[in-house]
This record gives sequence, C-alpha cells and structure tokens, in this order.
Amino acid sequence: MKFTAGSQPEGPADVDARITEVARALFTHLAEISDSFHKEVENSIPELVAEPALVELLGSTLQGNIELFLEYVKGTVALEEIVLPAASMVHARRVAQREISSVALLRAYRIAQRRVASHALQEISWTETDPAVAYAAAQRFHEMTFAYIDYLSEQVVAEYEAERERWVTNRNTVRTAMLASILAGDAPEIGVAEPALGYRLQHGHVGAVLWDSVSPESADSLQRLERALVAIAGTVSKHARPLFVPSDQSQAWGWIATGSHGTDIDDTAIESVLAGDRDFRTIRVAFGRTGTGIDGFRTTHLEAIRAFGVASADDAAGRKVTSFAQAGVRVASLLSDDIVGAKALVPDALGELAADGEYAERLRETLSVFFEESMGYSAVATRLHMHRNTVRYRIDKATEARGRPLDVDAVELQLALLLCRWLGRSVLRVDG
Repeated sequence: MKFTAGSQPEGPADVDARITEVARALFTHLAEISDSFHKEVENSIPELVAEPALVELLGSTLQGNIELFLEYVKGTVALEEIVLPAASMVHARRVAQREISSVALLRAYRIAQRRVASHALQEISWTETDPAVAYAAAQRFHEMTFAYIDYLSEQVVAEYEAERERWVTNRNTVRTAMLASILAGDAPEIGVAEPALGYRLQHGHVGAVLWDSVSPESADSLQRLERALVAIAGTVSKHARPLFVPSDQSQAWGWIATGSHGTDIDDTAIESVLAGDRDFRTIRVAFGRTGTGIDGFRTTHLEAIRAFGVASADDAAGRKVTSFAQAGVRVASLLSDDIVGAKALVPDALGELAADGEYAERLRETLSVFFEESMGYSAVATRLHMHRNTVRYRIDKATEARGRPLDVDAVELQLALLLCRWLGRSVLRVDG
C-alpha cells in the first residue's frame, strides 16, 4: 500500500504497539538472524572467526545484545539503564589480546544492526496495513537501532582500548624477560617461549640489526625501521610476520621466520627494497646466518650483532646490507673488537697501500682478488674485466707501495686487506 500525501500518521499508541509486536516477532527469528550474521562476518571479517573460542564468544555476544535491544525496543528498559552482556566485554578483551583492530569489532556490530533492522522492516511491511503507521514505526525502529549501537560501541571500544593497553604493557614485559632469558643462553620450553615472544621458534630464522645511518634520532625512526623489516621479510619468507624489538630509540633487532627448510639472504633483493622506498633509503641492515630452534634464534642474533659492528665501523661506505655470511665479515668482526690493534696492523702490513684514496683502493682491490684467485693473473683479469697486463701492472705497483714482497708476512697482508675492505676509514691512514 502506498503512502499518500493526504494521509496522517495514527497516534503514538499505534506506532508503539506495532514496534512492540515487531520486537516480539523478532524473538522467533533469532536463529535466522544469527545464521545470516555469522555468514557475513565469515566472508567480510574472517579474523573474528579465526578460532573456535572467538566464534563462541561472538555468538553469545550477538544473542545477548539482540535480546537486550528488543527489550529496549519494547520499552521494558531504558537505554541508559542497560547493562551490556558480560560476553560483550569478554569478547572485546579477547579481540584486543589477539591484536585484531577495533574497526573489525565495530563492523561486526554494524552487520548485526543491519541484519536486525532488515528483519524488522520486513516484519513491518508484512504486518502493518497503514502506510503512515508503517513509516513511523520503521523510522522509530531505525533510530532505536542506531541509539543502541552507539551506546554499545562506546562501552565496548572503551573496554577494548583499556585491555589493549594492559595487554601491550604486559606482553612487552613478558616478551622482554623471555628475550633476555633466551639471549642469555637459557633454553625455555618452546611452548612457553613462543607465546611470550609472539613468534615461532621451532623452525628457521634469520637475525637482523637495523639502524638509520643519517637520522637516527628522528621521531619516526623506529616506525620506519619496523616497516623496513616487514618489507625485507617479504623477500626472505612468506611464512609469518617478523619479530621486531627496539633496542634503543634509533636501532632495532629483528628476526625473520624462514620456515622448515630455511632461506638464504638475497642481498640484491634486500638492497632493492631499501633503495626503492623513500623512507628506507638511509636505513642499513646487518644479518646473521639462518639458524634453527631456540639455539639458532640466539646464534643468528649474535652474528647479526657482530655484522652490525663491522658495518657501523664504516658507515660512510654506504653499504645497505652486511651479512655475517659474506666472505671476510666473520674475521673482520673478530679483529674489529680490537680496533686499536687493527689500526696498527693495517699500516704495518700495507705501507703506502693503507692510504685513504681511490688509487690505493684500486690497488688493494686488485691485490685482494689476486690472493683469492691463488695469484693467477688470468683469473684476476677475467674476474675484474681487465687485460692481464693491467693486472700485472697493478700488482707491481701494489708491491712497490707496500715496500716489500707479497710473500713477506703474507698472512698479515691478507688480514690487513680484509680489514680495509670491511672497516674502511676506521683503519685507513687519512692524511690531513
């Protein structure tokens, strides 16, 4: 029946009566409303139904709130007198503990609102023959659903936020204690350690140290470091979100899950990630090697720390990625523990080759490859893409700059070349 301009709504009593009847009718449709609600939540907010405990709580929350809402609609209880179901508060806390967004929680309540309103309006259209009363009842019901959802949302979000703050504080405390215990060499049960860290320990992982080489004290340093770790993790593994732990205001530790088979670090891919994002271009990262289980978790971290020591000794070199697995990094990290001794060794072993300059650097590079290729001129020429005679000329010049033959103190010579490569200006002779 159409509503005509000349018709007038009947008195409030007719509208109240119709709404009360609709509320009673909706009680008989609770199962149907619940079923359609769960299907929509499963399709649009899957994180809320990811585990049985959450599904059960969500069901209890839905039923309890619909029953309370219908009592409110019938006028049995005033809105400000309603005490929300305990399940609603418990559900909000569980959602906060699982780090599910409060936006998802509110979306679920809006879905419930829409489902209840849809059934109510359908009931009104089927049972009310007077269009004026039907319109007024529908409008009243619509306003009451919004009032109830606003009332519900305010309390639920407050509970969510309070629990979220408590949970984060407690989780960080527990995680910090567990992390300190593991790194100190203790071996807690994996079933205890994993929930405390929020990270899988059973399979492989790669430890990382991240820092900003240009703006370490900027307000968003840690946020950028965390985003960078997540982006880097995407090049290493698709298994899980990495573990990110700030070590201070400008540096962070990270662990990236590599799964049961392990994954090698692809330096080129990671350099591309750091170079490709404007926020990451001044970020540097040092890695340990892939480790397994709790022991591997600790070992890869200690290796990443040592690789960081090597990388940070010569930040001016601009290396975006330094890995403990790279040739020479392990030895350089050991020698860098005694930087005074390293600074003394380099000029003693290299003579004029220890100068900080492009010419000396080219000679050192050629000499390093010369040793790596077992002193084969042709092999060096192939590797460095130059003529064999050019290689011989450079080796002769390097020997001359050193001031003595290459076979004299050869071990110290090779160690000094390695130190120059990885520690750079921190061990070179800088004139002026």
